[in-house]
Amino acid sequence: PDTSIIIGNESLKLTIKLNWKKGNAKALNNLGVFYWLKSDYLRSLDYYLKALKMYEGLGDKNHISGVLCNIGIVHYQQTENSIALDYWVRALKISEELGNKRFQANLLCNIGNIYNSKLDYSKSHDYYLKSLKLAEEIGEKNTVAINLSNIGNLYRYQKNYRNALDYY
Repeated sequence: PDTSIIIGNESLKLTIKLNWKKGNAKALNNLGVFYWLKSDYLRSLDYYLKALKMYEGLGDKNHISGVLCNIGIVHYQQTENSIALDYWVRALKISEELGNKRFQANLLCNIGNIYNSKLDYSKSHDYYLKSLKLAEEIGEKNTVAINLSNIGNLYRYQKNYRNALDYY
């Protein structure tokens, strides 16, 4: 990550020099990722929020959705679940507008994780099922596997071992 940050900062300087706004937003987002990898969440959020503002100015909904998801991840990892949920719901709405089913499936799973952590197994189950359905529809095998495991875990938490086995 340290080398990535050095190169990311050089990239950022170059995009500013060239007045390349889309490149600038990408460099800011990348720096957010690099700091996230170092668990420097405050800096990560700072760069993500700057990238979000740039993408909003460009009207780039696809990247807006991605950055919103990244911001949600940072908050989720800090157990700021309500804030994470807000960002993921915003990202989900945009990905639905764009018809990005792969990203929708991932976001629905993330939202299911939030409700799981709140012990709201009914809502969590609903989100995992929605994610599972989309993932199956588009052939996202990894997301299918994650959701099957998540649903199995939900049943296991509730000591419903018979149903849990159906999903493992």
